[in-house]
Amino acid sequence: NVRSFAQGLQRAGYATDPTYAAKIAAIAGGPTIERAVAAVSDAGERLGRTFASTASPTGLGVIRR
Repeated sequence: NVRSFAQGLQRAGYATDPTYAAKIAAIAGGPTIERAVAAVSDAGERLGRTFASTASPTGLGVIRR
C-alpha cells in the first residue's frame, strides 16, 4: 500500500512537507505510472518468451519458445 508506506516515511520524519504522503500516493496512482507499469509488463512478457541457452557450443544461443 503506497499511501501507508508514504505516511510511515512522513511520520518517521523523512519528509517535511505535510502533504508528502498524499502527493506520493497521487503520483503512484496516476496515469504516468500506470503507463510505465503496463510497458514494463509487456516487455517482461516478450522477454519471458526468449531465454539464453547454454545448450549451444558457445553458450550464447537464443531459443524462442
